[in-house]
Amino acid sequence: MDGGIFLNYFTIGMAGHIDHGKTTLTKALTNQDTDRLKEEKERNISIEPGFARLETDDSIEVSIIDVPGHERFIRQMIAGVSGIDMVILVIAADEGVMPQTKEHVHILELLGTEVGMIAFTKSDGLDEEMQELLTVDVQDQLEGTFAQEAPVYFVDSLTKTGIDELKEAAVNKLKAMPARRSAGPFRLPVDQSFSVKGQGTVVRGTVQNGTASVGDVLHLLPHKKEVRIRQMQVHHEKRETVHSGQRAAINLGGIDYSDIHRGDVLVSGDFPITKTIDTVLFPVPLFKTPLKQRAPVKLHTGTSEVYGKIVFFDRNELTHDEQGPVFCQVRLDEAVVCDRNDRFILRRPTPMETIGGGAVIDPSAETHRFGKQTVEELERRYEGTPEERLQDFVQERHFVLVKEASQALSLPLADVEAAAENLPRAGEFLTTKNSLDEAEELALMLIRRYQKMNPLRRGKPFAELLQELPYEKEASEALAGMMIEREAVRRRGAWIHESGWEPHFPKEWRKRMEQVEADILESGLEPPVFEESTANAGLPEEWSRELRMWMLAAEALELDEKHLISRTAFEEGMSRLQEHTADGFSLQEAKEHLGLTRKYLVPLLELADKEGWTARKDKDRIWR
Repeated sequence: MDGGIFLNYFTIGMAGHIDHGKTTLTKALTNQDTDRLKEEKERNISIEPGFARLETDDSIEVSIIDVPGHERFIRQMIAGVSGIDMVILVIAADEGVMPQTKEHVHILELLGTEVGMIAFTKSDGLDEEMQELLTVDVQDQLEGTFAQEAPVYFVDSLTKTGIDELKEAAVNKLKAMPARRSAGPFRLPVDQSFSVKGQGTVVRGTVQNGTASVGDVLHLLPHKKEVRIRQMQVHHEKRETVHSGQRAAINLGGIDYSDIHRGDVLVSGDFPITKTIDTVLFPVPLFKTPLKQRAPVKLHTGTSEVYGKIVFFDRNELTHDEQGPVFCQVRLDEAVVCDRNDRFILRRPTPMETIGGGAVIDPSAETHRFGKQTVEELERRYEGTPEERLQDFVQERHFVLVKEASQALSLPLADVEAAAENLPRAGEFLTTKNSLDEAEELALMLIRRYQKMNPLRRGKPFAELLQELPYEKEASEALAGMMIEREAVRRRGAWIHESGWEPHFPKEWRKRMEQVEADILESGLEPPVFEESTANAGLPEEWSRELRMWMLAAEALELDEKHLISRTAFEEGMSRLQEHTADGFSLQEAKEHLGLTRKYLVPLLELADKEGWTARKDKDRIWR
């Protein structure tokens, strides 16, 4: 699956109360046991998130994350579900909805999860009436959440009852979702770091955004350390490139594994490193004691978990019955890496309770005065002006039509046009400078990578480039048009290449290819067998094929399956034969004038027919 940019990567979160069968269900779906720690095996509970690959067809790639259900391991649960695309809420049929069930649902909702399904485990033998009662109960207890309307499935992981139906439904749900966007800076929150003998430092995490390839130089934040990718794996399979949404293990050079911790972030671009964050907070009805002004809190974002204090601007305490939004600030004891609109969860350290969650408004905030004015300012920035909202929308989507933006933002077309006055355009598409720079960088990377791997070809197939760019085809065409106009790239028919680039022999094989080329071009009308010539030169089979394609595109013709002939020698031979014959000639006349045996003469004359020099007439040929 590494032949092109594969954008349909998804992650399913397996959430629910302890002992409700999440790990067993994951194993039933994937045939993989996600409990890997000795303590997990001994206690028969999940302590750290576990990952497994769900086998599907080639149209999508799916990972399942099995998160801990015990209340003591809620921080591991939050780190695990950050960035999932869909959740399977696991409920044991013999227990029903439990405290951690509800807490997991609230956390998932606060982290932006909108798509889910409910799986009642241990349900073999339940009659229809009991299934209906359980369905009604879960809808009542999870009223007001995304889970209230989620489809319900009854399964048994041991007998495999309902497993195939659940898997099919989950895969179909994911296929209906839009593909992830892989453009933009690479970003991977680290959740594991360890050392492999003979390989060195390895980190694991889920790619939150962008792509990275073997050999890329990344930065580890917040430490600002430069590292290089040595090799990568996705579900134990080596990959040259990883993309947004994939679960990846990355072997790094330039750093010891002990210097990397959960919560660190691998990036390829600039991301804010901050200790002060403006936020919009949505409380949940899970905490009992009011949260006082400047009370200690624990913030979870990505895989980070940092202590700090909460600062309100319009109140001195927060109670569990408030709906939100609450505009406030979190001041952290340690720096974290986050960006605007990143999701977070806020918990109380003692007693351990989930307070709520929300989104980052400003990741690099300054201190503000207490009062209504500050709240109004934060609300304005959260909701944004048309210009700000459009900027954020376009930055997220990269290339957007005015009509599309109008519908998505509920703004009149005229307002969108006015708000877009200072935005650059690619054809009919609105974009941003950052998006345009990122898109051009990605397009050039794809073209350069293809040129490096295929130096003998005329460039990268244009249709292949359009397919690999993570944008609509029309937007990709507009982007390519801009790059051609600026002469960053050139197009030759069906091929596109970097300006100034020409097909060439690879350095390590140049002399051998030149030897084969000379054998063909200097042999006139009696060329050697191509494969024998490449074998004598010591050219590997794959480069032999590439050289054949290159010569046919430039300076040779295919005499037959075994022979290539110099285009110049062929044309000169035809011209010489034409000089000595009138309107046509026989096979014997051609043999006399060209001095060739039948081995070469017969395919040569057939090539002349094919190239439009001659045509058959009875046993002879006539000139066209």
